[in-house]
Amino acid sequence: MTARPSPGRHHCQRDEPADAPDNRVNGHRDPTIRGKPQGLVRCGRHLLWPARGRRGSPGPGGLRGARPCDRRLRGRPSGRDGRHLHLRPQHSRQPDAGGGRHDGAILWASEATIYGRFGYGLATFKASIEIERARAGFREQHIPRGTFRLLEPDEATAACRPIYDRHMSMRVGSFSRNDGWWRAEFAHDPERWRRGGGPAFFLVHETDGAADAYARYRIHSEWDDRGPKGSVDVQEAIALNPIAERELWAYLFSVDLSAKTRAFNVPVDWGMRFMLSEPRRLGMTIGDAVWLRIVDLPAALERRSYAGNDRLILEVKDAFCPWNAGRWQLEVAPDGPRVTRTDSDPDLILEAGDLGSTYLGGVSLAELALAGRVEECTPGAVGRADALLRTPLAPWCPAVF
Repeated sequence: MTARPSPGRHHCQRDEPADAPDNRVNGHRDPTIRGKPQGLVRCGRHLLWPARGRRGSPGPGGLRGARPCDRRLRGRPSGRDGRHLHLRPQHSRQPDAGGGRHDGAILWASEATIYGRFGYGLATFKASIEIERARAGFREQHIPRGTFRLLEPDEATAACRPIYDRHMSMRVGSFSRNDGWWRAEFAHDPERWRRGGGPAFFLVHETDGAADAYARYRIHSEWDDRGPKGSVDVQEAIALNPIAERELWAYLFSVDLSAKTRAFNVPVDWGMRFMLSEPRRLGMTIGDAVWLRIVDLPAALERRSYAGNDRLILEVKDAFCPWNAGRWQLEVAPDGPRVTRTDSDPDLILEAGDLGSTYLGGVSLAELALAGRVEECTPGAVGRADALLRTPLAPWCPAVF
């Protein structure tokens, strides 16, 4: 029998506290979620953002500041075998002038064919990677900088939350997390979530004493007669600058007693592709991530920022939220965007779901036009609209909900 080496001091097993809370935001009760959290929280399988905040607020913060509500997709089996899900979105009534209005909703689709029927559009993508430890070499000589700390779960939130909050202002697509989220989704790590892996580890990188990157990961141990075959599985990794990003992943690529590093969700424009000497070894694959539904079209379009000034007429088709249907003038001026009804001839004709796809800047109208999903009535209108909607970095949501 082959002896199994010790997993090492900093990767030894931790005992799960007997009183660990069973309070995930989705599917478990957490009284703080029903209060007045500071950020966006999960509602059923949705995140909803309300119509508040100044006109033309920055794109990277466009999904911040939402509040919990009871508007959610409710499903019930139908048919003899119960395999078909009948969905009744509760945000299908017209927004009003009161405080209960929401500009839109986002979700990760459990089955992509479902949500297009209700006007959701695919708005962001994610990349998955898997690289052998032996092939994770850098283009340039790696000279370590900064220091690392491994934290206990009860220390992790205080160290990681400020990094996450700063990262939100740098890239579109993430959402604010309240205290309940950090406690129940990040620090909490019950056995049933591990899928055969070890406990979660919380790693923070510091430069000159200031934390600038963190990772949450676990190790799946596996051995044969030739040595370790297991993996480092990265659940979340956030860095504030390229140096911190390189240091964080250099660590994750080289954890002792592992053969490879895997991550289910990194940005599609991940900078690590250009830091490694063999980027193809990442085995990067692209998948759909966040789907977005615009519920209140004028409010949603006025809420985001734009990359220039222009005026476009959009004809939107929306059978599910008919108050959005019709022709809208989007006028972006130095003092902010303004959206009004119009009878003028349209520059572009598109479905509400396709407008949702473009909202975060991760999908271009040019791409949708190639698929026959956008009609360009005025020559050059697709390019003009894309110039307004573009964002410097691809939108990315680090958390699956």
